[in-house]
Amino acid sequence: MYDPNNSIPQFHPSGDAEVYLRMRASQQRFHQERREHRPKNTTNTYDSMQKEFLAWCDRTFGAEDPARQTVNGSKVVYYIENEVCISVFDASLSNV
Repeated sequence: MYDPNNSIPQFHPSGDAEVYLRMRASQQRFHQERREHRPKNTTNTYDSMQKEFLAWCDRTFGAEDPARQTVNGSKVVYYIENEVCISVFDASLSNV
């Protein structure tokens, strides 16, 4: 399964293998540094939100779709409209 703490975003590599390796190493150092200095509560919050989004992607797009967990603008808007807004709306109704 996808592990947000160990994943590195994909990028389009250079045609030069040496440059590609340096770019990849630079990216790994950056993400490691970011993880080490992120507050623990932030990491926990981000991880749980990512897991919710990925579970929603699996339910919505089906496990057979290889691009189901690829994030794009349309998918995020659809998720927010159908999951986040509905949850907030339901919560506000329960307080009435």
